[in-house]
Amino acid sequence: MKVSVVICTYSANRLTDLLTAAESVLCQRYQEKEVIVVVDNNPPLYQELRQKAPSPIKVALCEQGQGLSAARNK
Repeated sequence: MKVSVVICTYSANRLTDLLTAAESVLCQRYQEKEVIVVVDNNPPLYQELRQKAPSPIKVALCEQGQGLSAARNK
């Protein structure tokens, strides 16, 4: 079974913490896992994450800005 961890964000204020959390998930022993970071209505942050996040981490942009709960359901 594959485990998916979804992390939603809208602000770059805690970018380092977000990347640390995502990398921590990847370091877990369980083999079948994925990390998805959803950025809510912040294209500059989306671009920065695409550049800084290690390649197994998927980054998605929710362009409508409907809040983190809606971004989680994207």
